[in-house]
Amino acid sequence: MVGPNIYAIGGLVNDNASSSVMVMDCRSHTWREAPPMRVAREFHSDTWREAPPIPMRMSREFLHSACVLDGKIYVPGGSKDLDLTNWMEVFYTKTQTWEFFQIPSKEIFGGSKYLTAVYEGTFFVKCFYKHVMYKVHKGRWRAADILLKDSWRDCRYSCYCVIENVFYRYNDSRINWYDFNDRVWKTLKGFVGLPSLTRFSLAKMVDYRGKMALLWEEHVFVDNRKETRFWCAEIAIEKRHKQEIWGVVEWSGVVSTTNKPYSLALATTI
Repeated sequence: MVGPNIYAIGGLVNDNASSSVMVMDCRSHTWREAPPMRVAREFHSDTWREAPPIPMRMSREFLHSACVLDGKIYVPGGSKDLDLTNWMEVFYTKTQTWEFFQIPSKEIFGGSKYLTAVYEGTFFVKCFYKHVMYKVHKGRWRAADILLKDSWRDCRYSCYCVIENVFYRYNDSRINWYDFNDRVWKTLKGFVGLPSLTRFSLAKMVDYRGKMALLWEEHVFVDNRKETRFWCAEIAIEKRHKQEIWGVVEWSGVVSTTNKPYSLALATTI
């Protein structure tokens, strides 16, 4: 998300990695094409509820990621054919141009699954399987906080977001936040279990104008047919004394249903 626009970057098209970039303008509710990436990058999501067309693709699982900092979109990974020169590229939304971005070291290069996040005025890149994590600070790559790296887990039932410079994670039906001063994860107090939210719920969370928007799934049977309901909740964030953060659920409800394969995504715009 950049301003009023949501970018859909790369992925699979007809079972092939794509370099395409599509943009949805949330003011006019229309899609347009943006300049494509220089490298095709696939994202094989493990959120499908039915068997994918090619079962072997589950073992490949090349996942690129994307994050936005200062109006620029950084995209690492997403292909087995990357090298030191094209592992990451950056999109300048003002000029609508792509450029390659230097990588921190060979240590992070070559992994198949990456996550990114913008936090404390910089962006973090974590490589799973190699268990390394870097951040960019003042244009230079640096090793990231080891405790944050170790707790940023690779779990299909986990998700993350940053709200007002606080890093939150959802896992096992709980929401925690990272205290950089004490270097520990703390529980989001006041937040209680929502309807149908279980430790096995696939979920997404984002910053919604200083609040937290949480999207998750519920599986039910209707007329002997399996159906998936998608719930959404708006959670107000309150920072209180003694370094405590509380979450107040302001509303929740079912926003959509389906009985077809799907991937879960959530984005907000200004």
